[in-house]
Amino acid sequence: MKKIIGISASRGMCIGPVFQFFRQELVVSEKPNIQPGLELQRLNDAFSTAKDQIENIYQKALKESCDADAEIFQAHKMILEDPELISEVENKIKDLGTGAETAVQEAGKKFSDIMAAMNDEYFAARSTDILDVTNRVLRILLGI
Repeated sequence: MKKIIGISASRGMCIGPVFQFFRQELVVSEKPNIQPGLELQRLNDAFSTAKDQIENIYQKALKESCDADAEIFQAHKMILEDPELISEVENKIKDLGTGAETAVQEAGKKFSDIMAAMNDEYFAARSTDILDVTNRVLRILLGI
């Protein structure tokens, strides 16, 4: 038996095939001459797709894991529905003429940094969840 040391994705033990996860860097370049209406539609479509993806993952996690492990995906859906995050992204598009990708990336980093700076361990840990969710939306927008 081969023992592999790494960072676990969830608590407990597992026996089975192993794969190494590589996080793909998301490269966002600003688009010139954007049309805010089209960017807002792209954004809404991406958020909707992300919600559907997260709901599917949540349902699968409920079947294959415990309820507590699956609940993180409910939190991810709540982040996608956060009015402050949505407003921040939409305002960047409407008021600053920013592309949807850049708006999502900047807003995600802003809110993640705010959470990471909190003295409360629970809220600081949510900073990673915000990045996970906004990166999901970015991958959808970028077609990855």
